[in-house]
Amino acid sequence: MLNTESMMDMFSEELKILDRNTVKYMIDELQEELDDTKTQLTDAKTQLTELNAEKTAFMQLINQLDEPNADKEAILSKLRELKK
Repeated sequence: MLNTESMMDMFSEELKILDRNTVKYMIDELQEELDDTKTQLTDAKTQLTELNAEKTAFMQLINQLDEPNADKEAILSKLRELKK
């Protein structure tokens, strides 16, 4: 404790280490948040793809209703299944 300059250097070095660790921790936290957001985005894209496929199938069935000689009961049954 008699050498205050040495003590100040030691504390200064400790503070640098703490700052470095804090920055690393914050980066790790942000990376984890980014990974979670990417996962949510991937899930949303998958759901959107599935909904688009269902919409396409639904639209095809509706178009079939307009065709002559269409088995309307079978088409309506399929539409009800898609609706569920």
